[in-house]
Amino acid sequence: MTTIQLDYPPSTNRAWRMANGRMIQNQAVKTWKQSAQWIARAAGMPKLAGAVRIVATLHPRMTKGGQASKRRLDLDNSLKMALDALNGIAYCDDRQVVELISRVGYPLPEGGLTLQVEPALDCAVTLAGASANGK
Repeated sequence: MTTIQLDYPPSTNRAWRMANGRMIQNQAVKTWKQSAQWIARAAGMPKLAGAVRIVATLHPRMTKGGQASKRRLDLDNSLKMALDALNGIAYCDDRQVVELISRVGYPLPEGGLTLQVEPALDCAVTLAGASANGK
């Protein structure tokens, strides 16, 4: 299992914009993904070949009073960018992720996202089965 601590992720709701008839990815998203990839590589995260399990903990930003901010991303909005960033680094393809656990954790001064990536050992769905079913 490899655990990495990332900066607070950008929302998928603001990841893309239309310009001159083309969809363009937000520069902040590109920068965040590059940072996440660098952190994963620096942590020595191995590229897993089989089914993958990810435990994601979104850490809300901390208020000046030391409490968790009431404004935070929805859990699902925090995951897409992280899964895409790890594509080709922690696994060959994000279709390998067969188990995803997400939760809200303790607050951090600037917020953050902790990811634990490991092989999915006791998963009832195999990658071969998912491919055969067209999923």
